[in-house]
Amino acid sequence: MRSVNEYLASVERDRFMPGAEPFYHRAGEVGCLLLHGWAGSCHTMSYLGQQLHAAGITAYCPSLPGHGTRFEDMAGTTARDWVGAALTHLRLLNQECALTYVVGTSMGANLTLYLAATEPALMRGIVTINGGIRTGRPEFVRLAFAEDASDTVPSFGPPALKDPAAHEAVYDRRPRSSVAQLLALKKAVEEILFLITAPILILQSTGDSITPPDNAETLYRMVGSSDKQIVWLHNSDHCAPLDYDKDIVANAVARFIKERA
Repeated sequence: MRSVNEYLASVERDRFMPGAEPFYHRAGEVGCLLLHGWAGSCHTMSYLGQQLHAAGITAYCPSLPGHGTRFEDMAGTTARDWVGAALTHLRLLNQECALTYVVGTSMGANLTLYLAATEPALMRGIVTINGGIRTGRPEFVRLAFAEDASDTVPSFGPPALKDPAAHEAVYDRRPRSSVAQLLALKKAVEEILFLITAPILILQSTGDSITPPDNAETLYRMVGSSDKQIVWLHNSDHCAPLDYDKDIVANAVARFIKERA
C-alpha cells in the first residue's frame, strides 16, 4: 500500500459486517489514527471519527487483520500482524497529515502504547480508551494453553454497553489461537511502557466489565511521559466510544489533540 486511498480502494467492503468498514474523514493537516479492539471493528470508533472530523481533525480508522468480517478470519492472524498493520497505517496517515495522533480502544490501546514506545517520531500524542496490561481474568488466561479448551472462545457475555439503544459490530466468538496473541501483546507493552514519552490521555470507564479500571492508574504510573492525565468515565461500560459517555470521549480526545497541535 502506498497511500490511504489505495488501501481504501483495496478493501472488499461486501465482506464486512454492516458498519464495520474502515473509514477516512479528511479535515486538514492534523490527523488521528483510530485503532479498534480485539474481535471488534471500525464501527466501535465510528462516532468518535465523525466528531473528530466535525472538530476539524482528520480521522482514519483502518481494519486490523482478521477483524470486522467473520470470526474465522482471525484464526490465521497474530499479534505481529496487528502491530504491523497499525504501523503501516500510521505511516500512511503521516503522508497525509503534518501532525499525527493515535487513539486506541481496548486492544487498540495496547497497539497505541506499543507504537508510542517504538515509533515515537511518528506521533505527537496518544489516547488510550479502556486499555491495559492486566486482564483480571485468570479463567481467560487459562484458555491460551489449556488442553481441554475448545478451539472457539465465546464472547465475554452481553454487549459491553450500558446504553440499551447502542450496539457494536463485534464478533460473538473468536478463535482460541488469538487469546495467546492478545496476551503476548499485553506483556510486550508492559515491558516497554517506560519508553513512552509522548503526551498521553488515559480514558477509563469506572464500570468497565472487561478491563479492570485500575489499569488506568497502572499505565499512568508506568509510562515515562511527563504530560499525562486520566479522565474517568462514570456512565459507560467497556465500549465507551459508543456508550452514554461517547460525547465526553469525543470532546476529551478533540481537546487533547487541539491543545497539543
